[in-house]
Order: sequence, then structure tokens, then C-alpha cells
Amino acid sequence: MSLRRGLPVVAMLVGASGVWALAPFDDPFPHLDHEGLFPLCEGCHRGIETGIEEDVYPDPATCTQCHDGDREKRVEWATASRRPSNLVFSHREHQESVQQAGDSTECGTCHQYPSEKDRMAVTPAGAEACLTCHAHDAPDHLSYERNCLACHDPVWEATDLTVTRLRDFPEPDGHSALEFISEHGDLGGITRSVCATCHSRESCERCHVNASSLTEIADLGRDTRILESVRDKPPEYPEPTDHERSGWEWSHSARALDDTGGCANCHTQSSCTACHRDVANPEVASLPVSVPDGPSGVQLETESIRVHRIGFETSHGARAATDERSCSGCHEPTTCVACHDGPTRPEFHVGNVLEMHASDAYSNATDCASCHSTEVFCRGCHIGVGLASQGRLDVAFHNSRPFWLLGHGEAARQGLEGCVTCHSQVDCAQCHSARGGWRVSPHGPGFDGDRAEAANRGACLLCHFGGVEP
Repeated sequence: MSLRRGLPVVAMLVGASGVWALAPFDDPFPHLDHEGLFPLCEGCHRGIETGIEEDVYPDPATCTQCHDGDREKRVEWATASRRPSNLVFSHREHQESVQQAGDSTECGTCHQYPSEKDRMAVTPAGAEACLTCHAHDAPDHLSYERNCLACHDPVWEATDLTVTRLRDFPEPDGHSALEFISEHGDLGGITRSVCATCHSRESCERCHVNASSLTEIADLGRDTRILESVRDKPPEYPEPTDHERSGWEWSHSARALDDTGGCANCHTQSSCTACHRDVANPEVASLPVSVPDGPSGVQLETESIRVHRIGFETSHGARAATDERSCSGCHEPTTCVACHDGPTRPEFHVGNVLEMHASDAYSNATDCASCHSTEVFCRGCHIGVGLASQGRLDVAFHNSRPFWLLGHGEAARQGLEGCVTCHSQVDCAQCHSARGGWRVSPHGPGFDGDRAEAANRGACLLCHFGGVEP
């Protein structure tokens, strides 16, 4: 492997231990038995200086120079090879960089044999060896403050590492702390430079229900080995400290509105709809949806939650009249009807509503239809009290205006929905049909028939039965 270009010399050796120092050192070659035969390490490991990978370890044929069966017994020895690693390091480039800096190094600087005469007592280079020179930049190998990718490949690129080796990766201090899970998102923009050394996207998706929408997670690659490692680990959702406050169940709205994205780390839409049935609420709709084989998010039990204060049942009128959207988050119209429908039930309307409701009806108040069928309920009442229209000239219902018929066009254009409460198309066609009756045009001055027909020809055919005349 060659070192990534452009990295400072200080960073080269900081991560040089990589995963090489994770297992106890088992010397495949009896170095101490041969300490008198090889004056220089480079005699067998000349590839360290030349950078030729094949020459880093000696050819087994070299052994036959001594172990020919006469001078020494023959041996079966297979040459060593690099251990699978995510380490990015080149002996040659590191040595050149050190020399350019005016320093010198030898094998024992990193491989830490006790003395020159004991140079064959070699040990693998570890992070401690790196820190003998680089402590000023890296006082601790496993620290969140450094750029791990200066010396290590992201885990998903280190394809020769096995699942077992990945599970043996060292854990940085603090990972096992109880507060780490709830606080690790505040470590800053280190996801790629630090987390990617050990974690792939699957590590985050184990818990984060909103993983697909977070750039920090999307920046990580995918790795089936990490998926296998975390498959049997249940998601963890530690309860934030503010959630532990008394009354949080019905006072959390301010936090939810201010930081819906934060809620989405742990909560799906089902968390809200357990209490808030209004899934059209934009804050609820912005939360992720649970998917099969994905994290389930926090599951809430709502049986014991009391949202309204004691006595709210008899004092909620003003709130319901001014904040209907909040009510609809939990309640259907039938909730109101269950109490307010019938002569023996609590009165929903204010006193004298019959005498005062006309202004609401004329203003197209939409809340009437929550309980009343305008065509059946309103017409039934108006007929019963003698206010319904009994013909074109009976104008009692229309504000008792004697010439209502002559000026009704404006009202019809502004609120035809109110007209159809009592009137059908036949009533209008008696005067306004193009094929019969009085043939009075319902269209105002400057009406553009061609444009209206192009927009909705079906509406024209309601009156123009045989087709629209040019």
C-alpha cells in the first residue's frame, strides 16, 4: 500500500498501528535463532527500502542456502505476508519524509527491540511506537480530535478484513459511557474522518429512523460485514433529560415544533399518531415512516397520558372555538357530537343561536357542516318554520328582500354552494336555460364563453344541452 499523498508527516505514523497491533504478536520466523547470521534487517527485508511489495518478506528458497540437508536440516517455511488491514502506510515514503525533515530513523525506532545487540527481538509497530515521535500531535491514538483517515481506509474499503477482525477493533474511550449514545451527535463534523474507520451506514441505521435524510449518515458507505455485526443488536433509545420532566407528555409541543428533526432521530409518525390522530399535521408528516426490517423507533404507551387539565370537559368551549386545529389533532367531529347532539346533551351553540346563525350561514362558515348536513338539516328546518322558498316569487328566506329574485345573481356567483342547499338545477333552468323558459343569460358583462368552455365544457353543458352555440 502507498501512503496517501499530501498528508503531513505528523499524521503518517499516528495511525500506523492500525489493526496490526490488535492481536498478540506471533513471530512466524525464529528471529532470535538467527541473530548472528544477519547483520542488517534489510538483508531479508530489502523491499522496505525499495518499496517493492514482493521483497518485503524473504523468499523461502533463500533458506536452502543453509538448510540444504547437509549443513543444516531442511525446513518447511512459508514466507509471511501482510496481515489484512485498513492501514495506509508505506515504509519507504515515511522514511523519505523523515529524511527530508532532517531526521533519521532505523527499524528499532518503530519495532522497538531493546538494543542494537538485541535487534532480532523484533516486535510489531504499535500506536505507542508512533507516539514516541508524534505525541505533540496525537497524545492519544483513539481520540475523536484526529483525522483517522489520514492513516486508515474507511472500513467499507478495507475489503480483506473479516467480520471477526472488525469486531475486534479497539473501542475509543467514552464509547461505553451511558451518555455517549445521546451525545455522540454533538461531536462535530467528524463522521467521515473518525467514525468511518470502524462504522458504515448500517451502524447508524440500527437506531436512526431518519438515517436516509441525514447527510452525516449518507456520507458513509455500506458494508455487509458491519450489517452482520449489528444484525442482532437491538436499537438503543436513551431518554433525553428533558423528557424526564413532569408533565412532558403534554408540554413537549414547543420542543417538537422547534426541533422536529431532532425528534426524528428516535420517533416515527406512529409515535405521534399514538396520541395525535391528525396525520396531516405538517410536523407529524415530516417524521419518517417505519419500514419493514428497519428500526422501529420509540414505541409509546398512551393509556396513562392525560393531555387536558382537570375540568377541561366543561370549560373547553373558548379553546375549541379559537384553536380547532389543535383539537383535530386528537379528536374527530364525532367526539363533539357524542356530547353535543340531542336536547338533553350540553349545549354546543351560544344562546339564541337560531336567531343569530344567519350571519354565519351567509359567510359560508365551514364548521356548520361538521355536525349538520346543510341540504337535509337546514332545508328541513326552513321548511318546517315556513322560510323555505316555495317558488320563484316566494322570497321569504332571502333576508325578506321583496325583489331578491332580480338581484340574486351576485349571491349565486359568490356562493353557489349556499343556493344548492334548497335549490336544484331545475329551479335555475326555468329562467336561465338556453333552450327554454325565459332564456335569461346568467353570465355577467364581458363574459368570455370560449375561455369558459375551454376550461370546463362539462359545466357549459349543464344548461346548453345540445352543445354550445358559437
